[in-house]
Amino acid sequence: MDRVWFITGASTGLGRELAEAVFARGERAVVTARNLDALHGLNPAGPDRILPAELDVRDADQAHEVVNAVKDEFGRIDVLVNNAGFGLFGPLEELDDDDLRRDFEVVGAGGEDL
Repeated sequence: MDRVWFITGASTGLGRELAEAVFARGERAVVTARNLDALHGLNPAGPDRILPAELDVRDADQAHEVVNAVKDEFGRIDVLVNNAGFGLFGPLEELDDDDLRRDFEVVGAGGEDL
């Protein structure tokens, strides 16, 4: 099956490994990261199998733009993997308020009709 994957947070870790596995299967993927340069080096089976996109999931307008680009390029999304996020480690009472807010905004981000 030639599925179209939409993978957020594909610059490192699980998101990047998943993207590589998708490409190894010959499927297509939209891969996103806050910094487009971080997506370089992903190895799709061909240039028509990948759509790299800059996306900060906290920005609903940007998310809508990326979804529209996906519709134009691939016509559909079959599998959505919302992997974007930040690692925040430490006892809650010792974490910085700004870091906590940023983390919660990413976790709670999303578009009602994405």
